[in-house]
Amino acid sequence: METKKLFIRLRILLNDVIDFNKGAFFGIRALDPEVIRLWEEYNEIRNLLAQSYPLMFREFPQLECPDPYLATSNSFYYEGTMIYKPEHFATLRLELEKMLETLAMVGKRESA
Repeated sequence: METKKLFIRLRILLNDVIDFNKGAFFGIRALDPEVIRLWEEYNEIRNLLAQSYPLMFREFPQLECPDPYLATSNSFYYEGTMIYKPEHFATLRLELEKMLETLAMVGKRESA
């Protein structure tokens, strides 16, 4: 049951990352706490999985929120505003997708 709950949390987190990634085309303010929460929640779930299934999840890295860019005069924000762009979310999205695949394998093994 715990595996299923973690799978759902990961799926929701991945959907949030995808949504922010789409919105980041125009830039997302770096001070938005919802953006920082993405990396914090990933690390929390990663730590839970690494404790429960160390052989399968200990290789997943701890991810830190990347450094944002400064908005330019061509941006939708005032010049000098700290913003995130789509490339900031790429690593997080890839790690979440790999983690979901691995957790799906664990779930299949547990149900068998």
